[in-house]
Amino acid sequence: MDSAHAVTVADERVVAAAFIDGYTYRTLGYHLRFHLRYLSPRRWTRFLRKRKLPAQLREAGEADEVYTREYPERSQLTQDYQHLLERGVSLCFVFSGGMGLSFNHERQFYEMLSPLKLEGRVTYAFYPRADHLFSVPEDRAELLRKLTAWAVGTVPPRALTG
Repeated sequence: MDSAHAVTVADERVVAAAFIDGYTYRTLGYHLRFHLRYLSPRRWTRFLRKRKLPAQLREAGEADEVYTREYPERSQLTQDYQHLLERGVSLCFVFSGGMGLSFNHERQFYEMLSPLKLEGRVTYAFYPRADHLFSVPEDRAELLRKLTAWAVGTVPPRALTG
């Protein structure tokens, strides 16, 4: 379990928490969108170009996995978030496009935790064009500006995107 999640749940002094590329669970919407990507001409162009690369070369992102993450059961995560909401903890969830193998569309966050009916109860944003590190300076500056506004309480729930 991620340290930030564990501390937020366990320590009553925590009054707010922001999770960037937190836990994700694949939903029906995820699977539909995942398979629709094969209809993208850009994806086929990239595939064909890659086939022409010499065998010793590879594109960025093809390295073996160096970081693995232990996920709580979805029912446990749902219970944890319910507890935090009952405690009055202000929660902010941000997802980037860098989670494409497990998170690929804006509604997925609400779908994966649907029993909690989180819309309007938490602050949430999806940045599909940003990578996990928000490497592009403009993306990073926008994220920091909006997270700061959330932290000082000037952003209503769901207002981080855009």
